[in-house]
Order: sequence, then C-alpha cells, then structure tokens
Amino acid sequence: AEARVATNHGALGNARVAGRPLRWLGLALSGGHQYTDAYRSDPSSAQTTGSARQLDTAGAAITFGTDAKRRLRLNVDYSQNRLDGTDLAVGGAIFDRTQLQEQFATSALFTQKSGRLYWNASAQYTQFREQYLNDQRQATALDSYEDNHEHQGLVTNTASYQWNERQRTTVGAELMAQLLDSARLSSTGYRARYSAFAEHRWTIAKTAAKAATGTATGISTGTTARDLLSVVPGARLDLDSQFGNQLSPKLALRWDPLPQLAVRASYGRGFRAPSFQELLLRFENPAVGYVVLGNPDLTAESSHSVDVSAEWRPNPQWFFSLAAFRNDLSNMISTITAPNPGVVGTLFTYANIDRAWTMGSEALGIWSPHELLTLTLGYTLMGTRDEAQDRPLPGRPVHRFTFRTLSTHSATGLSLMARGSLALDRTYFVDDATGTQAVTPEPFFQLDVRLAKTFTRHFELFVGATNLADAGDTYAAVLPRQFYAGLGGHY
Repeated sequence: AEARVATNHGALGNARVAGRPLRWLGLALSGGHQYTDAYRSDPSSAQTTGSARQLDTAGAAITFGTDAKRRLRLNVDYSQNRLDGTDLAVGGAIFDRTQLQEQFATSALFTQKSGRLYWNASAQYTQFREQYLNDQRQATALDSYEDNHEHQGLVTNTASYQWNERQRTTVGAELMAQLLDSARLSSTGYRARYSAFAEHRWTIAKTAAKAATGTATGISTGTTARDLLSVVPGARLDLDSQFGNQLSPKLALRWDPLPQLAVRASYGRGFRAPSFQELLLRFENPAVGYVVLGNPDLTAESSHSVDVSAEWRPNPQWFFSLAAFRNDLSNMISTITAPNPGVVGTLFTYANIDRAWTMGSEALGIWSPHELLTLTLGYTLMGTRDEAQDRPLPGRPVHRFTFRTLSTHSATGLSLMARGSLALDRTYFVDDATGTQAVTPEPFFQLDVRLAKTFTRHFELFVGATNLADAGDTYAAVLPRQFYAGLGGHY
C-alpha cells in the first residue's frame, strides 16, 4: 500500500492484497485513487495548461494451480480517468471541458508444460469508452458532446518445443476483432486481424566445458559451457481487414567472444496499425499538458530496422553498452502541430509521413563502486528526416543526456535517488499566415529527486520533488514543479 500528498492539491493512494487461502488457489485484489488539480502557465488567464485529473482503478485476479506445469489465471480490471479543464477562444468565449475515459478488461491465461513442450493460450476482452463534453459558459450555441466506444477481443495460442539444449522452436497464432463506434465515423467500424508467427532459436556454438577437478582446499576449478554464437530467425504474417496484409521477417544474432562481452545484431520488418486514440480521440495527456486530436484517415505504418550493439562488464563495478540503429519507415504515424482556429494554444494531431528515417547511436555506462552508490549515465545521438518535405522529424532531440544516481545505506535505512534528462536541438514546424516556420525551443532539462527512510521491514516514509528545475514550454509542457510526501508499506 502507498499514500502520498503533493503540492498543487495532488493526492495518491493505492493498495494491493494477495495470498493463497488454499494451496491450489491464489487471490489478489487491488485499488487506487489519484487526484491532481488543474494548473495554468499564466495565472491571469482563464485557460488551463493542464487539466484536473481524477483516476480510479480496481482489479481482481484468481489463480488455479500451484506450479508452472498447469495454471489458469483469470483477471478483471476497471479504470476511470476524468479530466476537467478550461479553454479560451480568441473571441473571448470560455469553454469548460470534461473528458471521461473508462476501460474494462477481462482476460484468461492458461499455461501447461509437458516434457519439452510448453503451451499457453489466452483470451482477452477490452471495452474502452470516451465521453467528451465542451460546454460554453453562458451560452449553448457552440456546445458539443462526443461518445466514442471501442470493443476489442484477442485470442492467442503459443507453443514452444525444446528440441535439445541448443535448439528451440516457437509457433503461434492470434485472432483480433475490433469494433469502433464514433460520431466521427459515417458508420460503425469493424476490423479483424489474423496473425501467425514463428521463430527458431539455434545455439550454433558453445564453449567447451572443462572437467571439474578437486584441490587440496576442496575448491573446484571446473567451468561450465556457455553459449558462444546464437541465431534467431523468425517471421510474422498479419492479414488485416482494414489495413492490408504484411509479412514481417526478422533475424537476430548474438556473439559472446568473452564471458564479459556480448555483441548483438538484428534486422526486422515492422508493421503497426494506428491505435483507437490515434484514429478518433480528442484527448489531453495530463503528464504533458497539451491537446491531441485523432485522425480517422490514418493508414498503417511499415518499417525496416537494423541495429547493432555491444555490452561489456569488465568487473562487477562497471557496465558499458554501445548501440547503433537505423529505421526506414513508410507511412510513418507522426505527431504534428495543426492549425487551431478560434482557440488559444497549440493543437497537435497525427499524420502519415510518406517516407522517413531515423538513425543514431546510444551509449550507457553504470558504475557501482560499492553498495552505497550506483551512478548511471546515458547519451543518445539522433538524426531524422522527413524525405517528402526534406526536413527533420518534429520534436525529436538531436542530443539527449540522461543520468540516474541511487545511494542507499542499509544500516540507517536511508536512500536518495536523483534522475534527470537534458534534450537539445528539438525542432517543430508551425503554420502561420506567412507559411511554415521552423521553431527550435530552448534546451529542455528535467530533474526528479526522492529521499526515503525505511522502518523495520514493512514501512517506508518518503519525500521528493518532480520537475525540480520547473521545465516546460509551449511544445513540451509538463506539470510544474511539485513536492510530495507519503508513506508506503507491505506485509
């Protein structure tokens, strides 16, 4: 369980209880409540930058079976997310906006292991409803109401067979049915997708195992064999009633020339259909504070991706990784700025980019000199291009630095965590009366800190701050600086 309060009238509470009343029966119940007040970048304006948010969740699960050989798990979850905000029109009209999102999901998962065969089957049903009310103060002419529904069923079967210690084959099939009902559609939308997939893992080479030998001290000097070279080919076939058919092959390699070094390389073709939110919804993301409008004319995105990476752990105190990647995309689903006539502020929507690519490299280093300190540093260099318009993709920083430090002291039960990120050279494109203008906002720096103290093994008292540097701009508006305190516990 956890409870906390924060500035900006924020509050959070959640709890979970789980156990086995019988050896073969497991039960779990969970629930939570979260509230955050609305905020304004300009206190003198009636318009809210971020909406008030109230999120309530509840869930339950029941498990039959005691081990992985045969197990059945049933889940049911419900969430309700309400957002209340205010919009200001150019002419001075004020609109009170309420958005209510509800999701109900239930699923069943059955797993069975028999010898070298492992099989699992799952079925899931999800219902999503979003209601949107725009109410003009002291008038009704411009009032609007939308009610969107999505029903989705998903059935999956997967089987894996371990031929020997070097080879394993996995095959599966999937059926998805989706029903969309929205005022934005001329009729109820129906979509079905049939999928089949397979992959084979083959360890081509292993190091030789040395025989264990005794010594005068009784310590064995033997070593066990380890994988030296592995290959994983695979493919997935999607037959989509709305977005067409797609064959997506993939190939992954792993080479471990040394016990401390692993080298990976992979190629894959991807396929992604637009989500319900990308197609239909007009919603606000409370974590970043801007409005996004769905686009029902979106088509599916396809891609070709290549990446190479290496991981090196010279000793328990140090870890390094380096990666390079390239993605070529067709009909890329991207977020763009859109004209927002009659309303103050920036509106974002989705669009397909005919041809685009992203490429870059990532570096990560972790240093743990002792149990009191762990320091993580990361850097990403990213290049992007919208080939149709011959310009960078909007909102993708060229340089991004990240860090995280964690210090713990087991004797006193104190821990201190700090994490942050710095994004440089973001570019956005805004349409105005003179045409399309490129805008490069200031560097974007975020910082979070958290200090905690544990009492016995069951309770923790904590304080912290989010967005301590109070970052935020028109294009990446985040919640303002917030301080919080709370108590967590488990038994």
